[in-house]
Amino acid sequence: MLVGPRFHMSTLDAIRGKLSDPGFTPGRRDVGPMLELLAVADEDVATKVVRALSGVAVAVERAEKEWAGASPPLRHRLVALVARGRGDAGGPTLLVALRDADPRTRKAAARGLGRLEGPSRTEAGAALRDVVAREARPEVTRAIVEALGKIGSAGDDAAIDRVEGDASTSRVQREAKRRIERTASRSTPSRIAAERVLESPFAVELRCREGLESILASELHESAGQGGGISIDHAGRVLMQARSLRELTVARTWSTVALTIYRGIDVHDADLGSLIASAAPLLRSLTEGIVRWRVEWVGAGHRRAATGELGDRVAALAPDLVNDPVASDWEVEITRERGKLHIAAVPKSWDDARFSYRVADVPAASHPTLAAAIARAGGAKNDDVVWDPFVGSGLELVERARMGPYRSLLGTDTDERALVAARKNANAARVRDVHFEIADARTFRPRAVTLVLTNPPMGRRVQASPRLDEMLASAIANISSVLLPQGRFAWITPNARATNRVLEKARMKRTLDLVVDMRGFAANLQCWTRL
Repeated sequence: MLVGPRFHMSTLDAIRGKLSDPGFTPGRRDVGPMLELLAVADEDVATKVVRALSGVAVAVERAEKEWAGASPPLRHRLVALVARGRGDAGGPTLLVALRDADPRTRKAAARGLGRLEGPSRTEAGAALRDVVAREARPEVTRAIVEALGKIGSAGDDAAIDRVEGDASTSRVQREAKRRIERTASRSTPSRIAAERVLESPFAVELRCREGLESILASELHESAGQGGGISIDHAGRVLMQARSLRELTVARTWSTVALTIYRGIDVHDADLGSLIASAAPLLRSLTEGIVRWRVEWVGAGHRRAATGELGDRVAALAPDLVNDPVASDWEVEITRERGKLHIAAVPKSWDDARFSYRVADVPAASHPTLAAAIARAGGAKNDDVVWDPFVGSGLELVERARMGPYRSLLGTDTDERALVAARKNANAARVRDVHFEIADARTFRPRAVTLVLTNPPMGRRVQASPRLDEMLASAIANISSVLLPQGRFAWITPNARATNRVLEKARMKRTLDLVVDMRGFAANLQCWTRL
């Protein structure tokens, strides 16, 4: 039995120090002093002890055996350890603790029952319904109501409604009923209807890497059947009108699509619930089944209280929009910038099959939208002989093949793993007339090359090398020399100042130069032509 101190204070202090390390994993020798610390520590330290010991079987077993004979505050902490460490197997113990004389023990038991996943949920729900109306302590009542919301079914609404309490209890009741509604709605399948064509166009915001806006806009302008009104909004944003989501997939350089609900609303005049509810017809028209949504306060954290109030407001105005943070098809983004609100709905679960051919990858390989941008920068001619000297997973060659006819494609790399990945991707994309081989970009001399597309290794994406600039200089000097006159060289350079000098010396003319966000640093997307 865990009665009385058995370890010196220095031992307990040492355990406190270990708990400050997020990677601390207790050993068997730590179990005794940690359980003793659990009896005397404040709640913050006790929570850390419970979290650390929940993965130690011998500690959880002791907690399950000894909680009933322990005195507060150790009593409820041992129950919390059982709940966390035993999972569904701890259900019988938690059912007994739910009727304990100590209110904090009942509260810990209720929280644990709310996390059950297996068949014992039914028994737990019946026990929670039975005790909720008789519970005298408001904090325990709230824990029981919250647990019912997590494991309950539609029939538990009545039990939750019968609870009387203060404003905090009412707030927990509303959230519990929302959870039950979400759970019930998940039995009905839903999906984004990307193929559905609407009678009236809707406003769309296509997001890309900063620096690629002009390439994305040119893709959209060149694509037949686009809705028009294409404009570059600001860094990484292109605005347009569309009648379906599927038609947007003709462009390959965007990363995310968002439906514009409102832009530039004054913060003080905005009724967020009404604004989001006003988008219900559009969301319904692009959804098959129940419209499930969640809110994302961009750059503002979770804001749980505001999220709950917003969910209630939207539900009152548009009851068929279900606020579900777990299984949502739509993410409604709320962004505040300089006193203005921007509201957009991002489809999360639609089938964007543009890059489904990407079945293999290697470290530091191109993102497919960036590979598409490099291919676009190089352009396409029917007689192109294309070489990627740093082929990686082969995405640049696949994206070039997507653009139209060519004579042949060649990918080389010094890493056989890269060539294996590139072959798999090319096969998945059904690319013809493509060849891969081991070769060094500094010395390999392919014939009749008219187009080079590549995203070379960069010091910040791969293991840094002090000789990276020298390697690139040698490689691009060789690349330039194998290009036919008027041949093009489209690539990403990590050090434009240094590589520009080499290319200019090789009588190459720069025709495109865009500064692109590489997720942590900037690089230049360039196209050069051999004079």
